[in-house]
Amino acid sequence: MSVVRRKPLACLAAVVACLFVVGSVAAAEKVAIEGDPHVVSEQSLKDELMKTGVAIQFHTVESGEVPSVVGVARDGGAVVGFEFQLYPSSDEATAWDLGELPAAAFGWPPKYKDFLLKVEVRGVLGNVAFAEYERGVLESQSTVKEVNERQRSKQRVARALDDALFGLFPSSDPYVHALATVPG
Repeated sequence: MSVVRRKPLACLAAVVACLFVVGSVAAAEKVAIEGDPHVVSEQSLKDELMKTGVAIQFHTVESGEVPSVVGVARDGGAVVGFEFQLYPSSDEATAWDLGELPAAAFGWPPKYKDFLLKVEVRGVLGNVAFAEYERGVLESQSTVKEVNERQRSKQRVARALDDALFGLFPSSDPYVHALATVPG
């Protein structure tokens, strides 16, 4: 009797596993057939960054195999380095190699050469992997007002960099714009 009860459960588990495999293969086939509908290029990203309203300065970095857009964004008291790695497709994009650039890559003065930077890996969106770099500031030497202004400036810069990247994708893309409910 117990064999009869287990057999339907085993069959149900096998059916669920088969459906999962078929669904995974179908999803993989769809991506492979259609490809990436929106691949961000180096020039389109630079153009969008220049429209942000914050001061942007690009730097040439000889990096490995992945082309990158590297630079510094300034607004008020905030100075934030950024790195956008541009992969050929979203299937290859990874945050694995982000956060490895030295201070010299951003054109910061030699006194920052061996300075440990605060690195924030922002993630991957489409074919772009993105990180921000921030120089350390001794907050104990600053007034509360100065600290607050620097923090607001950093938030403005982070938002401007995010908006530049997000602006390269259509407004109907739910993976980029959270308020979109269906793919366009």
